Amino acid sequence: MKQEEHEKSAEYHIDHNKETLWIEFIAVVTFDMEIGQKLERLFPDCYRDKLSTLNIKELTYLSFPDSNATNIKTNGSMYYLFKMKLDSKGDKFYGHVFYTQKEDKSISRGYSMKSVVILTKYPFLSPFKQILSILGQEYIKTFGDDSVSSNRDLIEEAYQNISSWDIPSMGKSYSLNFFDHIIPYKSPVFRATRSMISSNHELKIENLVKITDDDLILKASSKKESKELKKKKISKSKLVGLSSTSKPGVIKRVRASSIKYNQSHVSSATTSGLIKSSLQGRKFPYQNELNLYEVFKKNLNQLVQYWELVLLGQSILVYSPSSYLCSRAVLSLVSLIFPIVYGGEYRPYFTVHNSEFSQFKDLGRENSKSFILGITNPFFIKSYNDWPHILAIGEKLDQQEKNIKSNGLFAIASSIFTSGSSSKGIEESKSKLMWTYKESFLTQRKFVFNYQMLTKQLLSTIPQSDFEDEEQSQIVSIQIHRFFEHLTCQFLEPLTNCFREILRGLKVCLIQSEIKKSMKPKIFYNYVVNHGYNRSIFATSEKNVFQIYARFVYSPNFKSWINSNVELTFYNSISNVNPQELCSSLTDIEIIDLFLRIQKEFISLNKAGTLDHYILNTIRNIQLEMINYAPETIQSSLERKICQF
Repeated sequence: MKQEEHEKSAEYHIDHNKETLWIEFIAVVTFDMEIGQKLERLFPDCYRDKLSTLNIKELTYLSFPDSNATNIKTNGSMYYLFKMKLDSKGDKFYGHVFYTQKEDKSISRGYSMKSVVILTKYPFLSPFKQILSILGQEYIKTFGDDSVSSNRDLIEEAYQNISSWDIPSMGKSYSLNFFDHIIPYKSPVFRATRSMISSNHELKIENLVKITDDDLILKASSKKESKELKKKKISKSKLVGLSSTSKPGVIKRVRASSIKYNQSHVSSATTSGLIKSSLQGRKFPYQNELNLYEVFKKNLNQLVQYWELVLLGQSILVYSPSSYLCSRAVLSLVSLIFPIVYGGEYRPYFTVHNSEFSQFKDLGRENSKSFILGITNPFFIKSYNDWPHILAIGEKLDQQEKNIKSNGLFAIASSIFTSGSSSKGIEESKSKLMWTYKESFLTQRKFVFNYQMLTKQLLSTIPQSDFEDEEQSQIVSIQIHRFFEHLTCQFLEPLTNCFREILRGLKVCLIQSEIKKSMKPKIFYNYVVNHGYNRSIFATSEKNVFQIYARFVYSPNFKSWINSNVELTFYNSISNVNPQELCSSLTDIEIIDLFLRIQKEFISLNKAGTLDHYILNTIRNIQLEMINYAPETIQSSLERKICQF
């Protein structure tokens, strides 16, 4: 017996100091009737010392619904997502939650509650939802068992499984081993700067790009083969009916540099593959993991207006009956403006106990700030009364049952949404919303885009029926994403052209900070004024459009877009540069000056830890080549500068 225990202990032994690149930690939070939310389990244990008291408090509150509107009856479970900041790291992390409640007549509340939480820097919805479903179901088998030790090995085993996975990289397909399951997953491809390396964005809105088979099967269930898509009742050609002139979202393959890379850091992968890998850990696009049709199928008439609010950085309260619904809606809104990575603050699920509650309350009403908060507590409607836009989305459980019985799943959005035409009307609607939840869109904004025309174009390509099959609705979701991606690129078109003009004026693009300095907002605004914009997507005067662009070039979204484009430009330049050709075109003084500027950039980036070995090693090899072209009298001095780091 002792030998079996020893073998089991050895099997689950884990180095507590080892960190997996996929997750930070796994936590179990329970609700205690006397003290409230309680952190029951945390692994690795070292995080108990790393987390502050405030971190633990926010973690426990975010791990449970903020109100009684959970959309769960007595027994059930729910998956949702939140974001929080760790004091020890300084970065924001995603909390993937498997919340469950179970009937328990022995306590006054009538049911017990517990949540299993995975904290990670990645918003990978699909794999973590499956992981938590497996882990959560296993964990709650002992629900009500007061012996924490009975579950200890289960949490450790889960962490060990995840620690054994390959490093997460862009556009890579995985077969993730988790307990007795294999979870297939393809990580997102970095496409946020597609408009910078392709002319696809110049296509008209009505000539959307054809959805590829890869796109269609991306969200397909692992239980079904992709060939089943061909058997669906809906014809893909009928759903799409679009031009197939190009394939969007593919990073242009760059030629390999003539530099001989250090093989200790670089594999035999292609250069484009290395570029994708080098972007790991940054803001991943996850729009393909969201089913926009499922979230917004009753709000399609307002979708262009939502897009405008997000694009122009308007602060939005997203009010839903449950944390699952609001977190999904917030992520869906953020994804609408792709290829722009949303530059404002967003919280898929936010509670009144959050430390930023008072701060966001005041900042959200400022035009210079951009916030999207997902809430479930009606107290926010009163406390955040000055926020300009409230989107109440998602049905309560009792309303869902009524709709199912009446077969009214595909309701026209205009019949359930109200928009106040005056301040008094908005205030009355807010007051009613506090006491009686109803799907609503409360705003006084005068929209500047031609949303009526654009909405008509969008709806003309979407079948007016409800799709209960997930794969069928995902096909429509991809189509909606394509529509808004091209619409966003239409808006960005003059800014994209300006970006290219600026790049053409730069002699070299090997220093990221210098590229950024050249991207001044005023230059972009003047370019729009002098070269024009796409008039077909607007429904306001030229003066108002110029004002929109004037505000946009100073907005968080513009800054995010510039940063993404500069980063990819820098990466492609580093990978494409031929040091021999470069140095041959420079004087001795210019070579030394460029070397020192690159060295300064290298020190800054290396200290920040924002680049991987491939890029850092490539920069080093470029510098070594430059030394060969520098005057012999200074070569030793330049070599010493490299050896210092």
